[in-house]
Amino acid sequence: MAAVYEAFWYGVSLVSSPYLLLAIAAIFLILGFILRLPHRRKVILKTVAISIIIAFLLTAAIKDIAKVPRPCVPCGNETNCNLYCENDYSFPSGHAAVSFAAVFSFLFISRKWKLLPLLILPALVSISRAALGVHTVADITGGVILGAAAAWAVHLMIKRSS
Repeated sequence: MAAVYEAFWYGVSLVSSPYLLLAIAAIFLILGFILRLPHRRKVILKTVAISIIIAFLLTAAIKDIAKVPRPCVPCGNETNCNLYCENDYSFPSGHAAVSFAAVFSFLFISRKWKLLPLLILPALVSISRAALGVHTVADITGGVILGAAAAWAVHLMIKRSS
């Protein structure tokens, strides 16, 4: 049963990889510039893409500055290691930051608050990181705040420029 539990959370975590979301952001950004979409849809694509990119870059910078070790031991030559533990720093959670940035930016720019349940997706991503033992609640909270702040900043920037 523990293997099914781990496999579920690993799957959730895997499909929300910051690198995958960064690739999606790049595709959104390119599509926002080259497709002949209505202005509103282009703005949504660009906003989501820029929010993801900024959240990703800020997360990397903060991890490099804070240098908070992970609550797990990455596998190598060690015993009692965590197969899901990455060999980098922990704070803030990149998965939480990037996934919340994507959803919050979409909600801010679309103004469709009936879609608020979409926040369940990044919440599941964040829970997956704690369930796998690779982040603490503080790491996840930092990622959520960073992602929301990046989305809000990009929303304000794009709103002022339009």
